[in-house]
Amino acid sequence: MKAGRGNPRARHVAAFNSNSYGDYAMKTAMLTIAGDLSNTGWTPAAAALAAAESVIDSHRFATETDRVLARHEGDEGLALFPSTDELMAMGVSLFDLSRALEAGLKGEDVAGLLASYDADTLNGHLANYVEHAELASLHPDPVERVLHRHGECACV
Repeated sequence: MKAGRGNPRARHVAAFNSNSYGDYAMKTAMLTIAGDLSNTGWTPAAAALAAAESVIDSHRFATETDRVLARHEGDEGLALFPSTDELMAMGVSLFDLSRALEAGLKGEDVAGLLASYDADTLNGHLANYVEHAELASLHPDPVERVLHRHGECACV
């Protein structure tokens, strides 16, 4: 797959392979999901992209009924937000979006975010959302979160 202007999926895989795409912990988590790929023909980056697409697609519809209807009749009007192919064409980071959805972002809110922000700003906001969700799970108390941010908690 050649990473070019006309192939958004290849751009995401190429970006995933580069050091400029996200943090090391996110890549490691996505590659852990991918597991052992030695005999599958999948590259780790392609498997991680497929995992991210799966998470996103699981949040695209409000109900399972809508998901089934969309599969048989087309998803016009049933999907809460665009497909992963359309999101990639817009420049949205599928990795950041999938992590945000797993961290608690609701599928109903994604369309509003897409309408409000350009892709770069949205990707930054999604990364911040995930970072905050991880910190909130580590430190449920807001005071502890502030101490953590300043490096004054016991976990640092």
